Amino acid sequence: MTLEFLNTNTAVKRSEKEYCSGSVVSAAKDTPSAHPQPERASPEPKWRYSVKLPASIHGSSLAEDTLGNKESKNIITPSTDLHAVPPHIATAIGSKKRIPFRAWPRDRNGKPLPDLSRSNSSQVRGKEAPNGIRNWGATLYDFYHVEPSPDAPNRSVVASGSLTAASMRQIGELDAAIDELEWADREEDPRELSETDTQKLIEAHECRVHTGMYNHFSAVDEVRALAIASRDKQQPLGEKDVDVDLQSAAKEDSNVVASTPTDKRNGIASVLMQGRPVPSPFHPSHYPAPWPFVPFENPDPPILLRKRLPFHLLPETLYVHDPYNLLSVDRSSDYSDVLPTEWLEKQPKVFKHKLCLTTSVREDVSRARKESEEQKKRHILRVHGFSPTQADSTQDLFTYEVTLPTKPPSLSRVDEAHLYLSPTARLGHGNHSVVYRAELELPRDLFVESTLCNTCVYEELEKELGALKRSGRWQQMLAEAGQRVPEGSNIDNSSDGGTGYETSVPLDPNEELIILQCTNSESKPSPQPPDLSPSGAGGDIPCAIRVDCPRIQWQSASDPSTLCKHRHSTAATPRTATFQVAAKLSQQYDPHVGAEARNYQKFPEHIFQNWSGYNLVPPLRNPVPVNAIVPQFYGYYVPEWDAIGLHAYPYLSPILLLEHCGTQLDPTALSLDDREECASLVLRFNHAGWLHDSVAKRNMLVQKVPASASTSTPKRELSFRLIDFGWSWEEYEGSSEFDHEGQRAQNMCKLNPWD
Repeated sequence: MTLEFLNTNTAVKRSEKEYCSGSVVSAAKDTPSAHPQPERASPEPKWRYSVKLPASIHGSSLAEDTLGNKESKNIITPSTDLHAVPPHIATAIGSKKRIPFRAWPRDRNGKPLPDLSRSNSSQVRGKEAPNGIRNWGATLYDFYHVEPSPDAPNRSVVASGSLTAASMRQIGELDAAIDELEWADREEDPRELSETDTQKLIEAHECRVHTGMYNHFSAVDEVRALAIASRDKQQPLGEKDVDVDLQSAAKEDSNVVASTPTDKRNGIASVLMQGRPVPSPFHPSHYPAPWPFVPFENPDPPILLRKRLPFHLLPETLYVHDPYNLLSVDRSSDYSDVLPTEWLEKQPKVFKHKLCLTTSVREDVSRARKESEEQKKRHILRVHGFSPTQADSTQDLFTYEVTLPTKPPSLSRVDEAHLYLSPTARLGHGNHSVVYRAELELPRDLFVESTLCNTCVYEELEKELGALKRSGRWQQMLAEAGQRVPEGSNIDNSSDGGTGYETSVPLDPNEELIILQCTNSESKPSPQPPDLSPSGAGGDIPCAIRVDCPRIQWQSASDPSTLCKHRHSTAATPRTATFQVAAKLSQQYDPHVGAEARNYQKFPEHIFQNWSGYNLVPPLRNPVPVNAIVPQFYGYYVPEWDAIGLHAYPYLSPILLLEHCGTQLDPTALSLDDREECASLVLRFNHAGWLHDSVAKRNMLVQKVPASASTSTPKRELSFRLIDFGWSWEEYEGSSEFDHEGQRAQNMCKLNPWD
């Protein structure tokens, strides 16, 4: 009996006896991209599968073993890691971590299948990510070796489970692989993944700032002077240090500009955001000490900006702080002896650049902003639901619906941002451009949403219920809701709590109702919203009594007046956040950076996105992750000469802002899996209809995934990106140029057809 088990009655009976019901079992709930947990009566159900290894390792004993031996290991349990090769198979394949190892049983009398490996065939489709590549699988257990023709058992192709299942249903072969069909049906759909939670990163950075660990790098001279004095004396900085003689403390460090206690915004702090109007989030008054910080001085660099920004949220104006005249792009200048702290000694220079987008993108931006403004006009009623205790209920179990104030709207446009350049952060240069690691300051509200304090909502509900009961309106509300009014509940209506109090807010049929949370009033609400099904109600709510609590307000750390006492920290934060990005500057008269910016605006959306699961990308034979192909695009900015002065500077470079994605990779230092993933970037770029036309090691970047990155499937150590699209162009489908470029990518990554 071979590993193509369940083809005989004997194998079926033996398997059923040994493995209970043989039902599908998903991974544990906390396993990313796991299949849904089926409802089965068996206490320990197990999913069995057959194995077929690649021809290159068919000589191993595993490939020839029988059901009674190695087959006993071919089961999936709730603890199975669906994104790793099974241990007994990993032993046979060595260091390889991603390989198709499952086999799809075929009916020996079945019909031939259509070509499952062709990427441009549209006859049968399975589950696919937005890139349109036919073979997509949520896990490594969703790829199979499939025999296209039953009369040629020695020939097989690799295909995804959903595509194979669709092909089997097309030819009517439904009995040979019942379990595999069920597993394919339970496979989750592709979903977009987020690299990081930018809001959490910003808040974590602000917590570190509040500890005082970055005070040495503050641009506020008095804060920096105190921190330096405290460091030199090797004593902690406390409130008593505020009375230190700032003049003498500043003299202890030659890089510190002396100041007086009345001069709160002096030195560089007074010019970083010079000339900003008060409503702007970049006005100096919106920076609580120790913000802002001297650019590029802190050895703990700002957060990497990895979030995708839609075109309509790219800043319209970019103020470029360039005291070193880097915008002139003089590659002959030697900045090797420049120290970050010299920024304090340089004459401030700020240049104004404006966002430059193509005509078609500008039209999309106008539509997006119009839709965003219309969204703000929608009347959305948000309520915070609470389920009372049985003792508080008069007849049937009901919920309290606390009406909430209007949530602060999301930004529909960003008017300005600030960019800081330093020669100490040069990443590289080529024949056409120079690239710097830059610090980009953006409005904080672009990434951090206002929040509600659950405890505050609960406390306000208790206050309003007390007022309702004192005013006698509570009995009226119960009667209107069809609830039994308790006898002998006459309350003195002359109480102060009943003066001018309005009853519950009725639901307007034109309003859009959003229930944010339901909790039990026996205990205080948890910080995280639980299941929307209220406690003890079984999900069926006979009625809900709505209570208006006008004193509830949304909270934001950038507005200290909105913060409540329940927060871990009530310290104020600025209305901006600073990130690391890559700034690409162009040589004078060179068109490549401008051409690259136009290409970024024409690229399809999916090549910027990270998706769950894996693709089989021909001619590669193993699954690869469906991660972003190119860096995120944060705008192309050209000098606004009217504001700068045409004759003051002979040349100022335009700026292409991109995600900072690491350093040039060395294919020889990568594993086979990583080399395949690198080659797949070019192959997927070609599949999207684009030729890179400059495939080389210098145009591929590698970066360690930050510890703060999301633990999305699969767990990654390295991140890869394809860069430099000044020569790239769209090509018609089927062009031989795609084959040539794909082969160059495989050769560069040291791959051969048998890998």
